[in-house]
Amino acid sequence: MSKGTQAISKFFKLKIFRLGFLWALISGALTSLTLYSKDLFFLTWVSVVPLCYFLIKNQKSAWKCFGLVLLWALTYYFILYTWFFSLHPLTIMDFEYDQSLRAVLAIWFSISIAQSLQMSLVGLAYGLIKPKGIWSPLVLGALWVVLEWAQGYGPLAMNWGRLALSQYNFTPNIQSASLFGSLFITFLLICVNGLIALFLWRLFNQRIPQKSLLIAAASILIVNMCFGYIRIAVVNSSVKKAVSTPIAAVQVDFPSKEKWEATQSEIFYKHYDLTLEAIGEGAKVILWPETTIITSLDDSLYYAKLKDLAVENQVALFIGALYEDENDNSYNSLYYIDYLNDDYQIYHKRQLVPFGEFIPFEEYLMKFKALQKFNLFEDTMTPGEGAVVFSSPYGKFSGLICFDSLFQRFSYESAQNGAQAIFIVTNDSWYIDTPSIHQHYGHATLRAVENNRFVVRAANAGISGIISSTGQTIQQLPVHENGYVLYDVPLINRKTLYTITGDIIAYVAIAGALGAFVYFRLLKNLNIFNKKTKEVINQEEI
Repeated sequence: MSKGTQAISKFFKLKIFRLGFLWALISGALTSLTLYSKDLFFLTWVSVVPLCYFLIKNQKSAWKCFGLVLLWALTYYFILYTWFFSLHPLTIMDFEYDQSLRAVLAIWFSISIAQSLQMSLVGLAYGLIKPKGIWSPLVLGALWVVLEWAQGYGPLAMNWGRLALSQYNFTPNIQSASLFGSLFITFLLICVNGLIALFLWRLFNQRIPQKSLLIAAASILIVNMCFGYIRIAVVNSSVKKAVSTPIAAVQVDFPSKEKWEATQSEIFYKHYDLTLEAIGEGAKVILWPETTIITSLDDSLYYAKLKDLAVENQVALFIGALYEDENDNSYNSLYYIDYLNDDYQIYHKRQLVPFGEFIPFEEYLMKFKALQKFNLFEDTMTPGEGAVVFSSPYGKFSGLICFDSLFQRFSYESAQNGAQAIFIVTNDSWYIDTPSIHQHYGHATLRAVENNRFVVRAANAGISGIISSTGQTIQQLPVHENGYVLYDVPLINRKTLYTITGDIIAYVAIAGALGAFVYFRLLKNLNIFNKKTKEVINQEEI
């Protein structure tokens, strides 16, 4: 070991660097900051190193590993979800000012704690498996993938804070999502962090500067980036040959607190006038944001007005509005109205927002009077079932509504069913102009790359935009600006590997984690290896 390396080793052996809990907190804070600034995307490739380092150091104790990841997650999620405070005051839900503040604090605290406890299972599982050597970063990456995938299911499903989101603004780094989805980006991020941590551990504790670990980490970074640049060039070239359709997304700046107090007529005609302008510039398909019409559209006078607009101008309209069926079930929906069909087609939002569109565990929580106010609508919304592909004269399109865009399975189901472009309608005016608006937009970017589809996004108050199949923003309207984006959107039929296989990486990760547990905890303890095999395993001991 050189003198320089010895000096670095002594530096990292200072008492402060032995405080694993402190470094877990720092690691969580640094990782969370990467979602608040698009210029910090590179930081995620190293920000989890301190956590990985102390997981390796403490892997003999499953509970210490549990505690380390819990501390990391608490810092990560509490910082990430500070945007909940932009919802305050909740006057629209008839909360008093003080009540609103307490309610928002409760939401922020509860969701952060719940997701932190979920994430801490990664540490517990890692400590139970106790992987050795090069298997350590691989197993940790697999466990992280499983956890992020599992967070997308259940009544409190929430995919907002995926690590891959930190990379959306540097598109070469996210192109491999077309292979195995955004979960694959997470796996690569954790593997790189884990390899660097393993290098540092062996350097400072075993005095073995194993440069091959750094070479492996650098190789993952370089290969992933090179694949990204190559895919962008290839896809951009092929897209030029695709048939295209002029599509517009309308945006009107109606802050949510004002939108629900404004007259429906005022809201409607602001969108209607912008639609006429877009048609005048050649738009054939026009998209309006989520709940532009805050009543059931098919029962309103506005439906006839929109139908006439479609017929007179031979255009296809996609309108965010409410819907109520014959059983009085209410839905947050996207209507498709064109000039050929007498009736409309409709898609219902599948992933409802907890405490906004429905109350989870309603039979228990509705006993609390304060929680009874946590619903924007008179009735609890009903979730839709299945993807819907709208066949129009101008192409095949599929819609996602707001929270739907966080869940990758909804978009690949749409692409599997033949959608040539994906529409996302949302109302992000709740978040005013906080980083959460850009984070939500980032999920739309990931959906575009995963499925090799252009994404057209219409958002009340912003951000509305056109996102290419490589995740590059072609056009975008700033927050709080009235107008529309209009672009000749290429209609793509070719499916990505991810569109075909879906979240197979999650199942491979589950199998890999179980296999690692059997290998390191069961087979080894059963003494079924011969002496030579045991010697090899012992040499891999950290």
